[in-house]
Amino acid sequence: MVIARRLGALITLFLVVGMAQAAISAQVDRTELYNDESLVLTVTVSPVAELNSTDLAALESLFSIDQRAQQQSSQNINGRARSRVDYQFRLSSKARGVIAIPSIRAGDEQSEPIFITVLDARQRGDSLPEDAVQFTGRLSNNRPYVDQPFEIVLEFAYKIQVKGAIEAIDLDSFETRLVKEENTNTTLNGQTYNLYRQVLELTPKNPGAVKIPTILFIGEYPDSAQGRYVRFSRTVDLEPIEIRAIPASFPSDAYWLPATEIRLSDNLDTGQPMDTNSHLDWQISTQTQGLAASRLPDPLATISASLDSRLRLYRNEATFSDNQRLDSAALTIDTPGTYRIPAIRIPWWNTDTDTLAWAELPERTIRVVATTQVSPKGTGQAPGAEPLLSPESRSTEQPELAPFGPNYWLYATLLAGLGWLLTLGLWWRQVRTVTTARSTDVLTPGAVSPNWAVAQRLAKASDYSGLYQCLLRLTGAGNDPLTVVKARLDQSTRQSFEDLERSLFSDQATPPSASAMTALVQALERLIGRTGSARAPDEALRLYPN
Repeated sequence: MVIARRLGALITLFLVVGMAQAAISAQVDRTELYNDESLVLTVTVSPVAELNSTDLAALESLFSIDQRAQQQSSQNINGRARSRVDYQFRLSSKARGVIAIPSIRAGDEQSEPIFITVLDARQRGDSLPEDAVQFTGRLSNNRPYVDQPFEIVLEFAYKIQVKGAIEAIDLDSFETRLVKEENTNTTLNGQTYNLYRQVLELTPKNPGAVKIPTILFIGEYPDSAQGRYVRFSRTVDLEPIEIRAIPASFPSDAYWLPATEIRLSDNLDTGQPMDTNSHLDWQISTQTQGLAASRLPDPLATISASLDSRLRLYRNEATFSDNQRLDSAALTIDTPGTYRIPAIRIPWWNTDTDTLAWAELPERTIRVVATTQVSPKGTGQAPGAEPLLSPESRSTEQPELAPFGPNYWLYATLLAGLGWLLTLGLWWRQVRTVTTARSTDVLTPGAVSPNWAVAQRLAKASDYSGLYQCLLRLTGAGNDPLTVVKARLDQSTRQSFEDLERSLFSDQATPPSASAMTALVQALERLIGRTGSARAPDEALRLYPN
């Protein structure tokens, strides 16, 4: 009897210990699938316990975990509460062949490994008619140069209800850009198809032979006989690609530009002389075919080092379209003379003829003449000056005079006219004297002192165009050219003058502050007053000196 009691207690102890330890099991909903399909793994643990993180990491190295879920429940067994948790994972295999789902631990217990077979989706059979769907691909060029873009055109034509997509392609050897993706219609063998087209632009980076992997389309269609959607796949194999290296004859110090055409043009007009302290708007257009415009180099970079130091370029940021690069600049010159604009030459490789070619702008010269006077209204004529007549326009014929005779009425008339003219001249001289004495705003050439007040007002009003014209006339009143006047300024003030010019000649320059312009006027007034470079008023007003 005692032995029976002891045996019963021992059995009860084993049951309690067994129930305290976690039990774990694993199962899948299928053991065979294609590599484009997924399966569901369910791991059950009772009582509730966490799965080992190391085992989950091992599972994730073999499969992509597309979804995770867990569900917890409890029940009474022989009056004892029992809990459990189901962990569910939707898995997609990363490889083909026989794959083992590894053991997964919870506490001291672990599940058994499960073996599954993963088949190649490209070998999947289907019952579709051969002309139901058609998947094709082609290359625009199978012998490109390094950095020469080419295209892959993929087309999927179908005349049944289909849903699916082209699988990702391994293109690590190329820079890749999606150029076009569209749905349209087409006719094949007299039948109308829906057409999905995808165009990829590939740019090779290294020379050598390359084989693009098989391209796979995976989709599914409704099968009325089976009452469900059935998966299918189609593949495209493209021809091998030979990527050619940069030819040895191409200049080693130039940008490598493989294209079918590159052309340079600009708007620089060198037929007319240019005035000092004016500017020319210079726009250079570089057009290309067979190469992205963003790959084109800066055309002005080839001549910047060889430009005359007295030529100044104020650059704007280049703008780009699909096949054009546009560079804009303002060209200014302070000193009269003849200046050479070097030729611009950009080498490129003609991929149609496999030869070296050059895009060129010819060398040109610019003649710069001194600006003797700046008209307030931009007429280019000194204020108050009469236009000069050309020798051809002057009449050589003298009017015929009536014979002079004893005509007293004629004498009286002449004397009266002379008296009237004398009176008018005296009145006009008096009016001019009073007007000159009272005027402080008129910018008379040579009258330097009154004009500085006008310049100060223009600076404070931020009228930069009017201020610049005023300063050109004030500094132009001296014997020194503008470049010499600038050189005598300190660095900060000279920078303010150049900032003023940039704000007028460059679209993207930031306008200077009114305080900086006020300081500039004050500095110029002190400089010209100190150096005594202003001309005397009577000399400045002598338009045609001997």
